[in-house]
Amino acid sequence: MTATEQELDLVNRAVAGDSDALQAVIRLWGPRVRRFAGRLCPATEVLDAVQETLVLLAQRIHTLRAAEALTSWSFQVVKRQCVKAFSQLRRDTALVRTLGVLDEHPDDDPGRQLLIGELARVLATLPPTDGQILTLRDLEGLSSRQAAQRLGVPEAVVKSRLHRARTRLRKQMLASPLVKTLQGA
Repeated sequence: MTATEQELDLVNRAVAGDSDALQAVIRLWGPRVRRFAGRLCPATEVLDAVQETLVLLAQRIHTLRAAEALTSWSFQVVKRQCVKAFSQLRRDTALVRTLGVLDEHPDDDPGRQLLIGELARVLATLPPTDGQILTLRDLEGLSSRQAAQRLGVPEAVVKSRLHRARTRLRKQMLASPLVKTLQGA
């Protein structure tokens, strides 16, 4: 029996109600779900997305019609969790809180509000790893060590990613027509 056949057998047994098989499927699927969530979710939400996916897997595995569907089903659940996380993050990040403060305390300088809006737009266009590291370090204010722990990477990786992300952000901001206009003003 190949590894794939063994996995399908394991999933089929879990679908049939075998609790030992279900535990084995969850142990097997956990790292896969984690890798997928790591590519899609904000870094701060990866573990929550994994946990939610695995809980739903345990609760609903009996509804699978075919063992082969487990992969696509579980990755769809991760994807939905990540979309929810990004929506929540958009509402709750320090950047949005800063924008909210501007609404409460209007600034007479409309250029400042335009720059913050442009910064939010540019941040959204950066690669996900850049957005993650900028969010953790610059918006949430985590140290390199804390960000490394949250991402599960060495501190040196956090520092190099942060440097690369800040360089990209600076380059894109300086290339922005809005920023060029405001600099000329």
